[in-house]
Amino acid sequence: MLLAASVAFISCSKDENQGTESGEEVTLIGTWTSYCVDEFGELGEFVDREPNTSYSVVFTETEAAIAIGDMPNVTVEYEISEDDNTVITFPSVYADYGMQLVAQFKDGELAIQQRNQYWDFSYVYRFKKQ
Repeated sequence: MLLAASVAFISCSKDENQGTESGEEVTLIGTWTSYCVDEFGELGEFVDREPNTSYSVVFTETEAAIAIGDMPNVTVEYEISEDDNTVITFPSVYADYGMQLVAQFKDGELAIQQRNQYWDFSYVYRFKKQ
């Protein structure tokens, strides 16, 4: 299963404003920069949080250029879930890189969960729009 039900998208400390400072609606298309990375353990329990601004994702209409963790930088097609339009999947990432990536775009923020079938942990990269 790509998205573990027990893993909650916990927010890191950041600006008090949700979305943009001017209150504009934030769209998925564009450049996103990380502000922290959360690590979760085998049972989905929160383990650690690291402030981090070195990761990025750039969304176009059909593709995402993803630069996270120790995974190679990739440009892949993405799909928005029909059941929940805040959930984004990257179908080819598992076949091509052995990683499971699932994103959630909600309240002006982007979170990408990274898992691997051989790991007993997962990461959630948190982004805000540039």
